[in-house]
Amino acid sequence: MSHFSVLVIGPNVDEQLAPYHEFECTGLDNEFVQDVDVTERYHKDYMDRKAQMLRGPDGQLHSFFTPEGNWDPRFSTPAPSDNKWDKGRRQKFVPAGYTEVEVPEHTVKTFAEFAKGWGGQEVIPFGHRIDKAGKHKYGYIQLGESGSVLKIIDRTNPNKKWDWYQVGGRWSGYFRLKPEQMHHAKANLGEPGTFGRGREDIAGYTDRAKKGHVDFEYMRNENGAEAAKEWERSRAILGDIPAKWKPWPTQKWFEENKDEYDIEELRDSYSAQPAIRAFKNDKDFNRDYAWGGFDRFLMTREAYVRRARNRTIVPYAIVYKGEWIGRGRMGWWGTSLDEIDEDLWIEQANKYIDELPDSTMLTIVDCHI
Repeated sequence: MSHFSVLVIGPNVDEQLAPYHEFECTGLDNEFVQDVDVTERYHKDYMDRKAQMLRGPDGQLHSFFTPEGNWDPRFSTPAPSDNKWDKGRRQKFVPAGYTEVEVPEHTVKTFAEFAKGWGGQEVIPFGHRIDKAGKHKYGYIQLGESGSVLKIIDRTNPNKKWDWYQVGGRWSGYFRLKPEQMHHAKANLGEPGTFGRGREDIAGYTDRAKKGHVDFEYMRNENGAEAAKEWERSRAILGDIPAKWKPWPTQKWFEENKDEYDIEELRDSYSAQPAIRAFKNDKDFNRDYAWGGFDRFLMTREAYVRRARNRTIVPYAIVYKGEWIGRGRMGWWGTSLDEIDEDLWIEQANKYIDELPDSTMLTIVDCHI
């Protein structure tokens, strides 16, 4: 559940974004949806996974759940909670004489049973037809004559990037027009974001414009001036505290050390640094920058202002002639994966935009995944 900005270059915004829809959310069964065979991957999970079971006094194994996937009333009890939204929630219950045990999943379920519970695909018995317009729209488990699994198909768009989008949105008012073009601004606004976070109410800002109509220098000056204030605010908070601290580890570091760190210890160590404590103790500053990271201020004023100017028009991703060009892969809660270096992306994106003819239409889109 993340929002991110996408700059669509040229006309036909909907057509250019169409190849990247998330079929599971849009339901648009078109040429971009593929039948992906996941049998081998599911079978590996089937052999690797463990199941939490109960062993009864007679040695028989029992599941906490019914075959339909609901809690078995014999082995569950209402979960205590003060939250009215949790009413009806249940938790495990181990009766006297029973023992909770962990067993290989493949010893207590058939592969077909596991696959249906794992991915939710419908089972197609031998001889029955595939109904892609109905219950097999998102995938299916096809059985052979003996009842064994022939193949498991996940119907998806492997290139999915968004589940919905709107022109403008949280970035409404992205482009500042040159003075002689400002009369076009309102006519080219999209829809504002839920919380009105854009600049759609400021005269001269819009969501669609020809490149030659955009006042890039004004926007860069504006961003540079704001960045200077941000940086000076950070140093005012630090006061006599050293303006250097150990930054939060990079994604690459986490990948390389995934088996060797304790995330809670890392958080405690990072937050205990005097500079980070000072930032967090300033409620307004913590609200404004904690989500985006305090480490952005680990540079000189000149470098901070220069980066802000350079990233003025740089979105998270660019779509041109149907090709998606992005810094990384957006995940939930604003987490970006497989990112290239931010400064390299800023340089590449600016070069890409700078080389476009002035007649090129630019549209900012708020994408969600």
